Amino acid sequence: GKNFMKITDKVKNCWACNQTDVSKTPFIEGWGHKLFDDLQIQVCASCGFGSVINELSGESLDAYYDEVYRSSSSPMYFNFAQQRPNQLEMRAYAQMLLAKRFINSGLPINILDVGAGPGGSYHAAREIFPNSKMFFLDNNIEIITYYKKWFDVTVLEDLTTVDEKFDLILMSHSLEHFSANGMRGLLENLRQCLTENGRLVVEVPHCDFRIASHLDGIERVNDTPHLQFFSIDSLVNIVSSSK
Repeated sequence: GKNFMKITDKVKNCWACNQTDVSKTPFIEGWGHKLFDDLQIQVCASCGFGSVINELSGESLDAYYDEVYRSSSSPMYFNFAQQRPNQLEMRAYAQMLLAKRFINSGLPINILDVGAGPGGSYHAAREIFPNSKMFFLDNNIEIITYYKKWFDVTVLEDLTTVDEKFDLILMSHSLEHFSANGMRGLLENLRQCLTENGRLVVEVPHCDFRIASHLDGIERVNDTPHLQFFSIDSLVNIVSSSK
């Protein structure tokens, strides 16, 4: 397409498959959020992975999520101070049922939800994995207060000092929000936190840049605020290569 340009100045190998057949395409900013203006995405012709080239600072991203993404004018707004959790979150039930296919001991397990949002995984886990111990990972004070009010969970603010091992780790639409370096480091930390037979369930938007509609923008109305764009091949490569 006309917006699909070959990188000639500083080629980087693909984060997912390490191939050098990479190109770049503009980030499509559809929400009017200035932080994401003028970003470029490096895309891989081999596995379809896309990754923002000019990474944003952690400070600017933290401010964006606190002040813009979670604001009352955002389409992603959830009032953690006033709203109640949804006790029948169908996506969470589907994810837990998938995990149940691979974790079928019948014993209580440790479950960690990374970026649990409004906490839809809680009731699904309670029904599908009875008597299990739940952990949520988040460092936002308002969200932590909400978790402690509505759920019997242990809230973790980071993974660096965690002594627990987890039989199931859930990441539902959170991995795409991390920078490339942050994503790799997070997955390596999560692997260290899994039990020997532990399972990681990851759900991300499907954005395969080998498909023409992802390049011309037809299917990219929700680029914002994602920093990584996964095909099935690239997600498998990234997760399996994490140490």
